[in-house]
Amino acid sequence: MQGACRVISHLPFVSRLVFGGLLPAGPPCSLYVSISQSVHQRSADNLRGNLNCFKVRLSNLIVDNFVVILNLVEIFRPDIKLVLEQPISSYMFKQVDFAAIISKLNLRKVLTYLGLYGHDLEKATHLWLNVRRGSRLARTMNAKNKRRFQTRIEKKKERILSRGGTLPVYYVKDKNGGYHGGPDLAGSVHYPAGFVSAVFRLWETAWIEDHLRQARLKRALPQ
Repeated sequence: MQGACRVISHLPFVSRLVFGGLLPAGPPCSLYVSISQSVHQRSADNLRGNLNCFKVRLSNLIVDNFVVILNLVEIFRPDIKLVLEQPISSYMFKQVDFAAIISKLNLRKVLTYLGLYGHDLEKATHLWLNVRRGSRLARTMNAKNKRRFQTRIEKKKERILSRGGTLPVYYVKDKNGGYHGGPDLAGSVHYPAGFVSAVFRLWETAWIEDHLRQARLKRALPQ
């Protein structure tokens, strides 16, 4: 019941979007990605994960509620433009109900790297979207872009150290050779300004084009 109330409480925000408005979303991914595999225990055969763990059940509920919102968007606001984001290792978009609404909304998948938009980590990311020319958000971590990314990060580290600062620790290596989240990983959960601007400009261009097209059609109608 509480979950349903939370879903309903978000609906006014969706309904207030302008016609053709933008709804970007990146539901919490911490219990869907590979680095927390030992906790969530998700796999291709077990997408819901370790249901004996309260945090895993809660993460499932959050996504289930979001899928309900997307289904309501599909029914009542099909004009809304969506940009959904998850790290490339996430099992979220593979959830049965999520995959179904992605298909119903006819969303297209784009691979990009937030590190090429200014993030401190490479952040290989999948976007599912229905914004026109969404492929323009795609980035590839080829050799050239890898060098650019590493050069930028090295210069940033030098600036931090020259000012007497401490370098952030995003990942810590385990004794068995694996990795777990470091003390600064939670602080990396943000979208770099370059990515936000690129998404907005993409949507804004399409929105203006649509309204100009509608205006031309309206003028062409007999008075």
